[in-house]
This record gives sequence, C-alpha cells and structure tokens, in this order.
Amino acid sequence: MEVIPVQFDILQLWLLNEVIPDNQTHYLAEKWDGTSLRQQIQKGLLFCADTGEDEATLLINDEHATLITLLTPFSAMASNGRPLGREVLFKCFRTAEALRFGQELITEEPATPSKAEIADLLQKAEKEGLL
Repeated sequence: MEVIPVQFDILQLWLLNEVIPDNQTHYLAEKWDGTSLRQQIQKGLLFCADTGEDEATLLINDEHATLITLLTPFSAMASNGRPLGREVLFKCFRTAEALRFGQELITEEPATPSKAEIADLLQKAEKEGLL
C-alpha cells in the first residue's frame, strides 16, 4: 500500500491522539487500520517529547487519510484559537488526492497573514487604486 510522509506539529498530533481509536474500540478503526495509525501518532508524540522537536512525520496511506477525515472535527481549536481541525483535514484531503492522482498535488496551506501584513496589503492596494 502506498504511503506519503506527512508532517504534523505537536498540537495536531495531540488532536489526532484524541480522536483516532484503536481497532478494538471502534468499528471504523478496525475497517481502516486505526491501530497502526495510533501507534505512529504516539511514536510521533514521544519523538517530539524526547527530542524537543515541534513536528513529527507520519506515513499516511489512503485508509489512514480516510479515518482521519471521518473522525477529526473541523471545529477543533487550540487554546489560542488556532484551527487545528481544519489544518489536519486539509493535510489529509491533500494526502488522499496525492495518493489517488499523484504526489505533485500536495502543497502546503499558505500561512495565515498577521494583522500587520493584512494592513500593509490593504495600504498597497489602496495606493494602487484597487480599493
């Protein structure tokens, strides 16, 4: 089965650890191999804790992407308001597309601009007569 390496940061890993069951506790996990995904998530969390890294790479196959997509709530947020659910879902949507149609489709989601960057862009647009 083909896999794609996907990086998840520590908060995304904690979210996945919370929502992905193992095969013995949920019928979807049994159908789409939740135990191997859960083991990877936990190894990723341990890697981050042991090394001080902020991210870990999971090897995601189509079954894993499907399981994450079905069980991750879009509305999941970090305490600072960061949209963790949306970030994880976009990564899995891209991974599933790449697995089905080719890896060249994977792109990183653009970073959310800061308020200062938005203000600069609006000023430039205003100066250029676009607003």
